[in-house]
Amino acid sequence: MPRPQPQLGLATEAINLEELYAVISGAASQDVAQLQACTERLKMMMDMTGTFDGLSDIASQKTSVPLAVRQQSIIQFKNHALSHWRSRKLLTDEARARIRSRCLMMLDEEDDLIAQCNEEIISKIARSDFPGNWSNLVTDLMTTIETNLQIRYSSNAADPRTTLVLRRSIKALNGIVFEFTTIRMLTGVATLKNVSSSPHWLFPKLNDVGFKLFTYLHQPLWKYYETISSPFASTLNPDSIALPRTAEDLLLAHLIYEAVFHLTTWLWQRHGKDGKDEFEGLRPWVCGIA
Repeated sequence: MPRPQPQLGLATEAINLEELYAVISGAASQDVAQLQACTERLKMMMDMTGTFDGLSDIASQKTSVPLAVRQQSIIQFKNHALSHWRSRKLLTDEARARIRSRCLMMLDEEDDLIAQCNEEIISKIARSDFPGNWSNLVTDLMTTIETNLQIRYSSNAADPRTTLVLRRSIKALNGIVFEFTTIRMLTGVATLKNVSSSPHWLFPKLNDVGFKLFTYLHQPLWKYYETISSPFASTLNPDSIALPRTAEDLLLAHLIYEAVFHLTTWLWQRHGKDGKDEFEGLRPWVCGIA
């Protein structure tokens, strides 16, 4: 079978997925000689087309791939793929789309190490691709959070998967918010030229993604925080504080508040800058939660 040709005539070797799986498995081995040999081979494979897509695929296989191999795959992806995310030699547009899709499919990941890597991957890719190439990211996350919040707080029953997805989704959203709130200058913030073709939450009067995120997120997030925390006044007591559900509620409330904090702090820091007019319109909300 002829080897696929790289994009734009760039000379690069295509990955053999079976070899990649064997090498990443060896890199996760307890055998020192095998680990060293496979680690060296893996370094060479990082310059091949399809390696990053393959690593992402291996990491996402929850039932058919051993945990140690999945962990090794996502660590290698996080450490190497993100710095080459825009490479047209190593990643096709189709591969990037598959990777983005897998990231959201992994929000029910049970392993904390894999989940933490996935959350960082989502936030770093978002900084590059949101909203232009990943316009549904924030809306999909908010839909997932809203749905699982309703399930959890509509009854006293605690479904472990619902709580897990809720926690992972909020942490992923936190990572995205943090990425964009660390961008200080308007020249460093992604802008949108064609509002009419953009998602519904991108408001035409606002010029940068930070304000758009704030405008879209601040009220729903505060509503979620109130949903989780409002019962605390009556439910937190010496008997309930040690209950698993109470600990989960406290963690979820903390994670939501963390996102609100990052958004509000970022907005406050801009009140004397280019975003002064937008800030003044949102000042009542900021002062109301302070």
